Amino acid sequence: MEPFGIVSNQEISDLAKKYPGRFVGWMGLDLREDADAWISSIRTWATRKGIRGVSIEPAISLKPDITRADDRRLYPIYEECVRQNLPVNITLSGLLQRLTGRSYEYADPKQIYPVAMDFPTLNIHVAHAGYPWVMEMLGVAMTCSNVWVSPDLYMAPQWPAAREYAVAANDFLQDRVLYGSNYPARPFPQQIAAYRSWGWKEGVIEKVLGLNARRLLKLE
Repeated sequence: MEPFGIVSNQEISDLAKKYPGRFVGWMGLDLREDADAWISSIRTWATRKGIRGVSIEPAISLKPDITRADDRRLYPIYEECVRQNLPVNITLSGLLQRLTGRSYEYADPKQIYPVAMDFPTLNIHVAHAGYPWVMEMLGVAMTCSNVWVSPDLYMAPQWPAAREYAVAANDFLQDRVLYGSNYPARPFPQQIAAYRSWGWKEGVIEKVLGLNARRLLKLE
């Protein structure tokens, strides 16, 4: 994430290449650049083995006048993702707004709805699942079949409203909810145990912990 430092796409690609089958990368885009640079970057890194998606974080971007995913200036990114058949990851979390000093409302997940409607063939993955706008995020995902959510640490039972994520994941959204560790904030075993602690219907936890991610990233 930009405010916390930048990991280059080269490093991500090198890691995926060094450990084939273990790591899958999402290329990042610097929103301070222009549309031509974004498209060029997507076309460059989409050809690298191990890169399976594009990640942007408008709510905490260092470009102060781009704050929302539905900003029309970002549409060339979505258009190129459609052309390249790549999913896009958009990070939304109220807590990140506090940590970066950005306005709280920038993380409202309702901004995903117009993007999903304008690009119905684009798979949109929302990291941190727009917490604490839980019902708004679930409403968008249930309305738009191309929206995927990863509640990560916010689906651990001790978090307020975590149960709503789990209820959705156990039924209507069982094919579009993904496990997220939020490592290093939570160790992997602790987070996996938290996810498993919900009462799951047969076969659903396997989707959440891995199968859904494999479909989204076209690993099958």
